Amino acid sequence: LAKAYQQSDEYEDARIQYMHAQQLLDPVDKLNADIFLGLGQLALAQSDEPQEALDLFSQATRNFPGARSYLEALLGKADSEAKLGLHGEAIKHLGQARDKLLQNVNIDVLLQGQLYEIAFSYYSFSADRGDYKLALDYLMLLKVMYAPHELPLDLLINLAVVHTRLAEQRMTEVPHFESADEPTAVDAKLSRQRRGETYQDAAVHYKKAG
Repeated sequence: LAKAYQQSDEYEDARIQYMHAQQLLDPVDKLNADIFLGLGQLALAQSDEPQEALDLFSQATRNFPGARSYLEALLGKADSEAKLGLHGEAIKHLGQARDKLLQNVNIDVLLQGQLYEIAFSYYSFSADRGDYKLALDYLMLLKVMYAPHELPLDLLINLAVVHTRLAEQRMTEVPHFESADEPTAVDAKLSRQRRGETYQDAAVHYKKAG
């Protein structure tokens, strides 16, 4: 009944039903994972502050790792972490979810699609902010998910775009001495070395973009 209310966007009624069901369960019953998952999804949908959702998803993953809803709770946890700016943790947990999905012979396409949607949304968010390194980290999650099969066209295109942007960024970072400066021989050597490394990094990104 709680899920039916949730799917109808009747969030308060859904929350009441989840809380009622929880009162009827033994604390170690794995069905509690479904309740924490549902409550976490409600918190994520209703609030601009995802910390409550993160706490609920974490209870599901920490206390019920063998529950059938574990993977979905792990995705919710990663989504909450990314909303809080905890991108390192989010990428780690998305990677864990991806790896568990890939261990199954018959992959859960609904969870795969959910993972793709979460990772791609934060790729777009990071790219829009000009943080192409973080954007690439999110895309690489998805690239690994499809290997060794052919990558979807939109993923290929966005990988090329982000590598191009990273190359352009690296080229703008090529160090130059101000004309008024009088660099020492050591400074000049260090500058040449840094410029060489920057050009090499840019070349790698341009190659991958191609």
